[in-house]
Amino acid sequence: MADFNVYPFLKALICVVVGIVIGDVFAVPFGVSLAVMVALLIITMACYKSERAQSIMLLIAGVMCGVVLVAFKEYRCKVRLPEREHEYRAVIVSEPKVHGKVLMMDALITDGRFKGHKIKASILRDAVSGREGRLSVGYGIEFYSRLEQPKAFHKGNFSYERWMRIHDYVATAFILPSCWHIKRISLNDVSSIERFKLAVSKFRGRLLRRYQRLGMTDRDYSVVAAMTLGDKSMLDKETKDIYSITGASHLLAVSGLHLGIIYGLFSLLFYRRRRALVIKPYAHLFIIMSVWAYAAITGLSPSVTRAALMITIYSVTTMFNEETISLNTLSLTALILLLINPLSLWDVSFQMSFMAMLGIFMAYKPLHSMLPYSVRGGIIGIVWDMTAVSIAAQLFTAPLIAYYFGRFSCLSLVTNLIAIPAATCLLYGALLFFLSSPFALLQSGVAKAIVMIAEYMNEALALLSRIGWASYDGINLDMLHLCLLYVIIGSAVLIIRGRASVCPRRQ
Repeated sequence: MADFNVYPFLKALICVVVGIVIGDVFAVPFGVSLAVMVALLIITMACYKSERAQSIMLLIAGVMCGVVLVAFKEYRCKVRLPEREHEYRAVIVSEPKVHGKVLMMDALITDGRFKGHKIKASILRDAVSGREGRLSVGYGIEFYSRLEQPKAFHKGNFSYERWMRIHDYVATAFILPSCWHIKRISLNDVSSIERFKLAVSKFRGRLLRRYQRLGMTDRDYSVVAAMTLGDKSMLDKETKDIYSITGASHLLAVSGLHLGIIYGLFSLLFYRRRRALVIKPYAHLFIIMSVWAYAAITGLSPSVTRAALMITIYSVTTMFNEETISLNTLSLTALILLLINPLSLWDVSFQMSFMAMLGIFMAYKPLHSMLPYSVRGGIIGIVWDMTAVSIAAQLFTAPLIAYYFGRFSCLSLVTNLIAIPAATCLLYGALLFFLSSPFALLQSGVAKAIVMIAEYMNEALALLSRIGWASYDGINLDMLHLCLLYVIIGSAVLIIRGRASVCPRRQ
């Protein structure tokens, strides 16, 4: 491994992460933590004569920065909910989803004491009128209910209450059929960011309605909608279980894989011009804009925003050199996201994303080099590349999956060899489907191909999920065992990398 000083963003990230953990465990008040950090910065400046002392004080100040970030986030999110029912006005900001006897949705309160806060609302369905079926993204409602703290629901080591805090939900509300009605609400009461999200959500709704006209089954439609447009509202429990058992759940949530496929497509279009220095910056700018446009259409979820930011940083750095993604790039992305929301450190998707990328960074090259140089070309090389990337990512994410969900998929390697190419074809097919709108015959052919791919992938995964040893459930890992697993995995990878650098494989 290179000198640790080569990775300045990694050092900063470690300091901030340590500070976030300390701030979360000890709940230091915001005022106290801010005063300590200011004092540390003053001491740091006073140590200008000693470079070593100044470096140490900077590291301590970095740790304190993490403490301050957590304290400030907790201070802003701390709201005291009323004990009685009140009347509220809100705008629906997510597509309502039927869940048993209730219709569930995200709502943004637009007036009163809780203006600008987001809640999880559940409306009891009216069996007679069914008027809740008219609700959609952007609709305003006026309701009478009590706001309640999110319930402390735990599944394995996953905490629903903490997940709600991470994603800025301050409360839940259960609304009776007689206690709400549609209300025209001016969007001037909503922030410009939320107005943009609402406009994009409505546009996505129009794209989803085009899918509905393709005549797909409910399962095929739900998978295509989730994979290509980030709408998971139609996914049923059976479909989720099939993808979970086979280790393909990550495909149902638009994330780094999907944006990476989009990035790869547009990079391929500009590949022949990469050596033209005048064209290259504009090509990167176009690719970055395309990635963010797709991220916006899919809803700008935290995982999508995270992946888009990482691709942006990577694309900017490649304007100046031809290096692949580095530990500095990964660390800088994580650092920016933690500065924006320090509680993201406890988000499962945040941890999974960065452990997957760290696994690819650390383990891909040693795995790739195992294939003899003489057979790296052609279809064998492509299949092995996909396998090596999949193994590297799963090696670093499997302990987290076992820790949070108590499951290990034994077929994830085989699954990804089937599902990732199919998902790639679906993404490219969806893009071609929407672009070919003026050409009815071409669009019809693309639509048939999308339906065929979705059917093939769902049937293949359903078949794999029926194998008795497809997954191992009931795993019970605690934090100590999780850390020990990562120490073992990390040590093994570092030893293999060290040997590979000392004794490179003969080609």
